[in-house]
Amino acid sequence: MFCDVSVHSLKCMQCIPETSLNCTNTEVDCPAGECLSLGVTTYTEGMKVNHINLKYCSAPGHCPSGSINYGMVASSYDSECCGTDLCNAQDMPDRPLVSSKNGQKCFTCTGEHCSSTVDCLGDENRCIKSRVITDGTTMTLKGCASEKLCGTSQSQVVLPNIYTSSVCCEGSLCNHAEHSRLPLSLVLMAFSSLILTL
Repeated sequence: MFCDVSVHSLKCMQCIPETSLNCTNTEVDCPAGECLSLGVTTYTEGMKVNHINLKYCSAPGHCPSGSINYGMVASSYDSECCGTDLCNAQDMPDRPLVSSKNGQKCFTCTGEHCSSTVDCLGDENRCIKSRVITDGTTMTLKGCASEKLCGTSQSQVVLPNIYTSSVCCEGSLCNHAEHSRLPLSLVLMAFSSLILTL
């Protein structure tokens, strides 16, 4: 008598935009994780710019939600994790930004300097500092973040020629002021790249 000891690998939908906001769902094996569906809504000066849906295999229990507020550019994240085959096929709806200030402030980058401050909103109880390196240019982004989006310091290559690193700290203005060149067009590009690091 033989015993079947084969292990069933979880199948997840994968959809990660590369050069546009759209992508195609494909099935992938997820041997040690969960299926994740993530919706990211980006705002510039409070106005919605776009909404991106991402789907992929994620580490167990890693379902990011909350918001990151870099001042002029902010984004809200909402996700669902699940553990059955292709359970992440549905898109996530927009998650509006919370507009109520919570009393915490963090440094943000305006123009060429990172000495301005931004009021943190809703559950943004951490300050964040992110660096994006693309084609030899380093950009710094600073602002407020929800604790659930922070975790530990993270660094990775998210797209060809784009490397990011982010770290959060606790306490008002803990992400320190410094000089940085940051045109708005680069902020938007860098911010969209950071989406994939969460």
